[in-house]
Amino acid sequence: MTDRRFGATRVALLGTARWVLGLTWATNPALLLGVIGLALAHATVAAGLALAARGLLNAAVAELGSGRGRLAPLAPWLLLGLAFALVEVLTPPVGRYLQRRLTQVVELAATSRLLTHASALSPAQVEGPGPRALLEGAREACSRQLARLITELVIIVTELVQGALLAAVLIHVAPLALALVAPAVLLYFAAEWRAMGLYQAEAPARALKQRWARYFSGLVTDERSGNEIRLLGLAPTLVARFRALSDQLEADERRRARGRLGTTAAFGVLTTVAFYACLALVAARAVTGGLTVGDVAVFVAVSARLRSSLGRLVLAVTYTLAAVAAAEALRTFLAIRPDRAAPGAAASPPAPSGPGVEVEDVWFTYPGAEQPALTGVSLSIRPGEIVALAGPNGAGKTTLIKLLAGLYRPDRGRILVDGRDLAEWPVEAYREKLAVVSQESARFEATARDNIAFGHRTALTGPLESVERIAAAAGVHELVGGLPRGYHTTLGPMFGEHDLSSGQWQQVVAARAQARPASVWLLDEPSAHMDDRAEEELLQRLRELAPGRSILLVSHRPRLLAGAHRVIALEGGRVAAAACAPEG
Repeated sequence: MTDRRFGATRVALLGTARWVLGLTWATNPALLLGVIGLALAHATVAAGLALAARGLLNAAVAELGSGRGRLAPLAPWLLLGLAFALVEVLTPPVGRYLQRRLTQVVELAATSRLLTHASALSPAQVEGPGPRALLEGAREACSRQLARLITELVIIVTELVQGALLAAVLIHVAPLALALVAPAVLLYFAAEWRAMGLYQAEAPARALKQRWARYFSGLVTDERSGNEIRLLGLAPTLVARFRALSDQLEADERRRARGRLGTTAAFGVLTTVAFYACLALVAARAVTGGLTVGDVAVFVAVSARLRSSLGRLVLAVTYTLAAVAAAEALRTFLAIRPDRAAPGAAASPPAPSGPGVEVEDVWFTYPGAEQPALTGVSLSIRPGEIVALAGPNGAGKTTLIKLLAGLYRPDRGRILVDGRDLAEWPVEAYREKLAVVSQESARFEATARDNIAFGHRTALTGPLESVERIAAAAGVHELVGGLPRGYHTTLGPMFGEHDLSSGQWQQVVAARAQARPASVWLLDEPSAHMDDRAEEELLQRLRELAPGRSILLVSHRPRLLAGAHRVIALEGGRVAAAACAPEG
């Protein structure tokens, strides 16, 4: 069954190999041609040196037999040997240099495509164990497997050409040698092919174990979870689970290594015995005058090189299959078509007709979930209005925010923005209309200026004064001014000079949103980490921003709910009560 499953994937693997070569060619054809050219040049060295040595020995024996002792007949063979020796010396370092450059540019191109493509996919397309495993495999392919694949393909080209040339030389001296060696090569290839089939069949289970091992390792060392793990005393349990998985992976690898050792040793023994049997025949023919001393020397040199070349070729083929299988994850991930249905495919922004936001009988179920998160939700947000969503955890408030942001599309119903279905808006045009603030908003390892200016691309290229005006309007100019280097202070715990408190980060995130020329604001617990004063300032700014904007606010904080124009209660994914005016 395993062999059949692996055999069924051979066509796909070949297609992936062609795809990787196409990507490599498209990235830098000159480097690819250079690498292949040098590989071909290096492949001629072994046969060339063998022929030069044969000619040199035969010429020397002839001169000794004639008694003349001239050096001139030896000169052409010496020059030929020197030429091939120089090729042997120069091609490896130059080839490695070009190969390193090629793998770097290919990895960069592939990683850039991966990042661009991943950013174009909807959350539903990258959520869940399957998509995450595929994305992780695609990252692995970009960082390691593409380089390995290029390396192994170069080895295959080199060993194929070198093996063919050495075989041609060997046939001239001892045709029987290839007939004796061929069965050993075929058996070796069959054994490696089967081992690779088993390796690929076990790949999903192995990848899952590796992911769990990385998870446990990261959990213990992660800054956010580390303190709680210490307080709960969970470290020994998590380390034990990591060790158990690592032991299983190591045992599997040890089993594969033993199998490879056995097949490699058997191949070496069989080919060595075969070649030495042929050597006895060659020596016998040389004694009887059927072959020259040069022929004997060539056979000894060529047989050893050919045996090594064939062994490397078989291993390179099997390693290439493994690298291609890993690259298949990248190819499969890049083949996922972005879900453009929400928001969608219009070529230009729709003309406004009916400003504001309308949610009409929207139903939505998360991928893989059994129960819907939203059930027949309808509401409206007029320009200049702050509408608050209230309700218990799990009521569907954040889910509605995600739908309005265009991250997911409804299963039923529709969302209208300025009178047009959200599915009709082009992605970039709709995102220009949006400002989103949540308690999970990104905290960028960047300067304070960039953390605010990331809200809108034009602010990144504008003068510092434009960012200062945004910060002043958002009420964070004083906060930023108190940093060690003001707006040029690098923020964050990983590379930064200074880290902010959670409440301060939330204020910076709100300022980032204010940098956007947005008419639709989506706020999900924007004051979760703020103190009372900062929350009051946020509410005041929302009131100032409200004219001309539709603002949807999710919050449990009474002050923010009281500041909204209307409050809508959600419960169990439904509108639990009619829109009501806030108390007080």
